[in-house]
Amino acid sequence: PIPGTPKAYEDIYKECWNLDPDKRPTVDQVLDRLEGIELELAEAKW
Repeated sequence: PIPGTPKAYEDIYKECWNLDPDKRPTVDQVLDRLEGIELELAEAKW
């Protein structure tokens, strides 16, 4: 990951790179988590 990348993003990357396909999140799971991160960041700005 790029230095300074938020830990939540790094966690998603690492899970997606898992050598065992059964342990990788689905696209829907990734989208849900990314949307959650986006909401957290938006709320933190207020």
